[in-house]
Amino acid sequence: MMKISLTALAILAVTGCAVDNTGTTGSPSAASEARDLSIATQVVAEQLGLPASTVGADTPLRTLLSEVDELDFVEILATTEERFRVEITDEQLLTHLGSSDFDAQISKLTARELAAIAAESRARVKGVHEPN
Repeated sequence: MMKISLTALAILAVTGCAVDNTGTTGSPSAASEARDLSIATQVVAEQLGLPASTVGADTPLRTLLSEVDELDFVEILATTEERFRVEITDEQLLTHLGSSDFDAQISKLTARELAAIAAESRARVKGVHEPN
């Protein structure tokens, strides 16, 4: 098994590459996806008042907390927008969650889906601001 020094880990972190348990580096997009998922998981946990360790990446909000209400949902979206510095549109929610109905959305929204929506928003903003 290969040992990786703290300096090597710091360089990998700065360059945006991930290290798996075999000591190999992953793509910057894999590192970005993992970081986005971690942030989304923290947002969900904080807003629902749950320990982050109890928030599974693919566990719907309704399963995490049966009393999730519209205010919780709005706060999760607002905090996600703030942390990722993006704007999440109603169209994105409809596309990703398949419904504009609140009960259907909280039954489908997961930390992983929230991270994907935020990443899509970030990519959309980058596309708008990139020079032609």
